[in-house]
Amino acid sequence: MKRFTFGIQFQPGSNNELLVGRCLKILHGFQCRHGINSVGVTFPKFCDKTIGDIIACVSVDRLCLQQLMSQPYFLEMQRLQKFFFHEIITVPDNVKEVRYGKELKSDKYCEGGRQRRIRRGQRIAEKKGYKYLPRQDSSSRVRNIQLFHNIPMTSSEDPTQVFYFRLQKHAAKNICCDGYTSYGLANQECACGTVPDLTFTKK
Repeated sequence: MKRFTFGIQFQPGSNNELLVGRCLKILHGFQCRHGINSVGVTFPKFCDKTIGDIIACVSVDRLCLQQLMSQPYFLEMQRLQKFFFHEIITVPDNVKEVRYGKELKSDKYCEGGRQRRIRRGQRIAEKKGYKYLPRQDSSSRVRNIQLFHNIPMTSSEDPTQVFYFRLQKHAAKNICCDGYTSYGLANQECACGTVPDLTFTKK
């Protein structure tokens, strides 16, 4: 099955993670309005230091990608020369497949997750009438947690409320062209969509 893609490249010196979060939010709104989950996202410059200065959208529907490119936020960022758009191309054959998804388990071992567990233990202890004594925190042990990047997201209901997607990259054996979340990602439940591990060259 033929797939299409276009890339959005950020200006040098940009906050890549912040801009990726904004692009994902635009994609989320677009897919929800149209009742689709057919667009996936890939990050051609994903590495240990950053998620990279480019995000690419992938779909079997070329017209859908054209409509996505014309979203007001994208057009405005182009006008301000904050974004450079790579034109829509056909995904080449023999490109490695990958899968991007949110890492939920790692939250348990981060400081925020540790504090939430302590507060939960305190509430339970208070209700049952005993003193809360936190046990040794297992998260202090060495954990083999795969690399992830924190992507700041804002709530649609309250723009001042910030939460984070912890995005990870995984190798995939087979092509799966559907089953993305509205953010263009895969998950461990029903969204198993894959995307090509692409390379874009700015002209």
